[in-house]
Parts: sequence; C-alpha cells; structure tokens
Amino acid sequence: MAIDAFGGVANADLQTRTRDPLTGFRFRVIIDRVGKFGFSTISGLREETEVAEYREGTFPSTPIKIPGITTYDNVTFERGVGADDALNVWRRQIFAAAARFGSSDGLADSSFRKNIKIQLYSKGDNVTSGIPSVEWQLLNAWPVALELSDFDASSSDVLIETLEVAHEGLVRRAGKAFVSSPLEAAQGSTGVGPIF
Repeated sequence: MAIDAFGGVANADLQTRTRDPLTGFRFRVIIDRVGKFGFSTISGLREETEVAEYREGTFPSTPIKIPGITTYDNVTFERGVGADDALNVWRRQIFAAAARFGSSDGLADSSFRKNIKIQLYSKGDNVTSGIPSVEWQLLNAWPVALELSDFDASSSDVLIETLEVAHEGLVRRAGKAFVSSPLEAAQGSTGVGPIF
C-alpha cells in the first residue's frame, strides 16, 4: 500500500481495491430434495481439527503437533413458521429409517441425509435468479432437532421454528466454482471445493 506525502493512502491504491467484504444478511438455503427456504438466522458454521502431540526421546524439548480428527458443529437455522411442512416431513424420515434399523437393510436407507447449500449474495445480486457470491455446503446433513418458540397470547411476536442439523463436512465454493461440468449437472453433484 502506497502512502502519500501527508501520511494518507494514495488514490491509486483506493482505486485498485477489488471489492468490499460481503455482508451476511442476503442469503438463502437449499436443502436437496426438500426445498428452498428463507431463514432469519443461521449459526454454527464451524469446523475444528484436534491437535495430536507426539514426541520421541531424540526430539528437541517440544513435541511435534499433528492434525487429528476434524469435527463439525451442528448448524442452527431459524425462521418464522409458515404453512409449509417440508422441514417436519424431512425430520420424520429419520424415524422411518430408525424403525428399519433392526431389519436386514439396517440403516442402509440414508435418504434422510441431505446436502444443504447456504448461498450468500452481495447487495446487487438477485437472490431468486442470480449466482451467489459464495456458497457453503453442509454434506450429509440431517435434522437433529426441530423446535417451535413459545406460544403466548399476550405477545405479537412471530412464532419461530428452529432447525438444528448435524453434518459430516463443510465445503466452500465461490466465483467460477459455480459453473458445473455437464457430468456434474447430470449426476446432480454438488462439486468439491476448498474446505471453509
């Protein structure tokens, strides 16, 4: 960054700045084979890798640190309750799979597991027809809990539905990564990108 004679940022550097950081208030959620949804808040997009320490007697006085198991926090989605029942129907698929657990197919029917896309749009993008600026995918997600806020006859608050999902991976895609190959389109692939 160039500094001018008065200690300020030179105009040329201001003009070469690519874009402002994205804001987090224009987004939509797509759950494979369930539907497209608007949510008011999403929280819990977090991954963490455990650190395994190892040391041999011939090492210096400090151990080496090795990446261990990576875990993903459950993600929580909140929205006002509407007339559609799609999230509840998805949640009920778990009970159907669990009922078959003792049968010959066990939990081989994993159709209750879905990939979820969280698509973030910039201010000028059209959320319904535009290409998102960034997308996060939750892999093999399934609903751990579905909760309704309290009913209160003395309040005019919106009734809130809270969905909590467990998942097995978090993938981030941006820019040209949204242009899938014909093979991906035919297979319905969500593609693979760098981890969040």
